[in-house]
Amino acid sequence: MAIGGINTSNLGTEKNFPILNPLTDENYTYTPQNNSKTKAMFEFFIGSEFYPYPDWMLQAGIAYAQANTFQVKGTLTQGVDSLSSEQYGYHFNVSLHQLLAQSKLMYVFQESFYPYFLMGLGTSFNKSSNYGTTVPATLALTREYSNNTAHSFTYQLGLGLDTQILSSARLGISYRYVDFGHVSLGSVKLGQPFGEGTLSQSNLYGNEILLQLTYIA
Repeated sequence: MAIGGINTSNLGTEKNFPILNPLTDENYTYTPQNNSKTKAMFEFFIGSEFYPYPDWMLQAGIAYAQANTFQVKGTLTQGVDSLSSEQYGYHFNVSLHQLLAQSKLMYVFQESFYPYFLMGLGTSFNKSSNYGTTVPATLALTREYSNNTAHSFTYQLGLGLDTQILSSARLGISYRYVDFGHVSLGSVKLGQPFGEGTLSQSNLYGNEILLQLTYIA
C-alpha cells in the first residue's frame, strides 16, 4: 500500500474543442487557468517476487491507483460576435483512476536496502463531471456538458528505495512520472442546435511522491 501526493500542471490547459458546426461552435472560447494542482492519492499493489540474478529481485503484479478529485477552472467567452461577447467562469471536476501491470527491478544491498526502477502499463478511468458556469440562467443560454469517463492507455515510470524494517515488511519512498491519458467531458446536454463539440485533452501528465509499506507473505 502506498499513500502520497500527485502534482499536475497541465490539467485543463491542453483544451481541444473541435469546430464541428461553425454556426455555433465558434461562438464559445474556453480559456483555462494555467496553474499547478496537487492532490492526495493512494495505491494498492499485489504481486510476487523473483530472483532472476544474484543480488537482483524482480517484483511484478497488479496495482490500482486513485487520486482525490481535481477541479478545472477557466474563463468562458461566448456570443454571436466579438461585440456581443461576454465573459463568465466555468468549472468541472476530474477524478483519476488507474489499473496497471506494474513491475520493479530491485537491487538487494546488504539484505536491507532495495533501490529500484519501476514501470507500469495499463488503463485509466478518468471521470469528468459536474460541469458548470457562472452564466445567469435569466440572461443567456450556454452549453452544458454531460459527465463522461474516458478509458485510455496509461503508463508510469519511477525510481524508489525500500528499506527492510521487519522480516516481513519494508518501508519505502518513490517518485513516479505518470501519463493518465485522455480526459474529456461528455456531449452537450442542451441538444443539437448548440453544437456537438466538447472540452477534452489527449494527455494528462503528473508527478507523484509516495510513501509505501510492503508486506511480504
